[in-house]
Amino acid sequence: AARRGRCRAGSMGNAHPETGESSPARQDMRGMLQKQSDHLRNMNDRYFVLQHQTLAYWRDEDDHARGRSRGSMRLDGCKLRDSGGFGFEVVSPDGSITWQLQAKNPREAEAWKRALRMAMRPMWVPNTESSKCTICRNDFGALNRRHHCRRCGHLVCGSCASVTTRLPDLLYPDPVRVCDPCRAGAHAKDPGAHAARSRAPAKREERPQKPREDPEVRARAEADDREARRREFLERRRKEREAQSSARRGGR
Repeated sequence: AARRGRCRAGSMGNAHPETGESSPARQDMRGMLQKQSDHLRNMNDRYFVLQHQTLAYWRDEDDHARGRSRGSMRLDGCKLRDSGGFGFEVVSPDGSITWQLQAKNPREAEAWKRALRMAMRPMWVPNTESSKCTICRNDFGALNRRHHCRRCGHLVCGSCASVTTRLPDLLYPDPVRVCDPCRAGAHAKDPGAHAARSRAPAKREERPQKPREDPEVRARAEADDREARRREFLERRRKEREAQSSARRGGR
């Protein structure tokens, strides 16, 4: 019999210097869920493993012991949506891939959804990695405290993360710090609603899928694109600051 999923999360030990809040914990959960077939639209029992920020599945626990998964998805940047009852959907950042999943009971459904939302949080940049704000490049100090943007995880100063907002999709029900690039949409852009899929019943077992683009390769490409947009935003800010500085020097 397959083991029921249990969430075992531990802190990364990167506590915030002001609030004492820890960096998002790595997730470790496994158990049986039903997954809708990509081709036949019927629901099949599958063995799922959530490790750190990757969700993967096998046909059953014995299949898991034999090796390679039948599918995997990096969760950073993904969306989680309720689909009624004990069901929920995991949607890729660009909305091109949707896993429709269903738990056996409300307790398991809530445990999985909480673990998935936690895994979708970005890992924080360690406090020791930089002594300067990622955006304005001003030094951190007693009068310029470091903060972590809860949307992207970067180290920023208070001036560059003056906005607080609720992020329920990442399990932040109370207002938290969000940096200017994230507020402008450079780090996290809503991919839009994904088209609903029909669930026509079928008697046959799902067939092996044809080879297609690896979700992990797609996720890395999307992460590179987000980083390029972030760098573009920072370059614009730098030029604006240089122009302002030149204007002040010219007015003296």
